[in-house]
Amino acid sequence: MLWGITLVGAALLAVLCFELYRLMLWSIGSSIGRRHKQLQHVLETRNPCPAWVAPQRDKSQQRDHCLRRLDHLLQYVRQSPMLADEPTRQTVIGELESIRQEWNRPDWIPSG
Repeated sequence: MLWGITLVGAALLAVLCFELYRLMLWSIGSSIGRRHKQLQHVLETRNPCPAWVAPQRDKSQQRDHCLRRLDHLLQYVRQSPMLADEPTRQTVIGELESIRQEWNRPDWIPSG
């Protein structure tokens, strides 16, 4: 009887660990996918992602928020092993820094 309870408990623990592992992989995968979509949008349009531009904020708050999000993307590109190689990384960093300078101008208005 005791062996049966122990066996059932071990099986439940194994299933729980497996499901937590799958949840962790899904969470990491969706986070990476979201960052790459944001990166692609910013590089292709030179505009912030629509989700970054919240209508309830005033223009200076939107600008600051967009610059912070762009800084997060820059940090991700600098540290991510997901880019093809170092020359690609440097090209993307250069483009993002150029976009940051553009967004940092006082007359720049965010448009998502």
